[in-house]
Amino acid sequence: MPESDPIRVSSAEAPRFIRTLTDKHRRAGEHRRTAEPASETPIDSRMPTASGTPTDSGTPTDSTASRPTFVVAIDGKSGAGKTTLAGKLEKELCEEGIAAAAIEVESFIGGWNGLIDGVEAVASRILEPVRSRGSATARTWDWNRGAWADEVRIPQSGPVDVLILTGCGAASAPCRPFVDVSVWVELDEERRRERVARREGDPGRWWLMWAEQEDLLPRSGAPDVVVAD
Repeated sequence: MPESDPIRVSSAEAPRFIRTLTDKHRRAGEHRRTAEPASETPIDSRMPTASGTPTDSGTPTDSTASRPTFVVAIDGKSGAGKTTLAGKLEKELCEEGIAAAAIEVESFIGGWNGLIDGVEAVASRILEPVRSRGSATARTWDWNRGAWADEVRIPQSGPVDVLILTGCGAASAPCRPFVDVSVWVELDEERRRERVARREGDPGRWWLMWAEQEDLLPRSGAPDVVVAD
């Protein structure tokens, strides 16, 4: 999308509004162009993979063969409601016959201190190949063991029309060149922390540790859509 002032919508309106916006820009062919073509050379090893480089798995479907995968990024701070919105948007798109899949940034972040480096790796190891070739492979982080886990195919079901990337840093500067529609979910800290505590228990010291990294993430322009109540 061309950069302009963000459109503000409520959380109730957001799934349908973003679905309509996505469909409109997909039909118009308004995909954000990346600065450079996808590289076949290995990139850094901040996110390990079994083979060392992303691979192209499977054959693109007819819809993805004629255009790059459309990427929607849903960003915001911890507990803002990003994952909930992503699930609702995925459902809206699929009900309209648009093949969509949602993935979380945090699945590919190397622990509590790995947000900034991890977001850069998500951009280069996942978004770039998915955007240009329809799929990628990357290892996930096992938060219970605190270690890298198995390599997965992204999207797991094969190439899709729309990839929804949700999580802290999804629309930050490293990811933004590969993003077509960027969304920021806004909520005050008190309510965000209450949500996290209900979902996962008291966040304790990791809350400040993570918040510091969220604030250090480089940004690039305003989001296309702001979701706030």
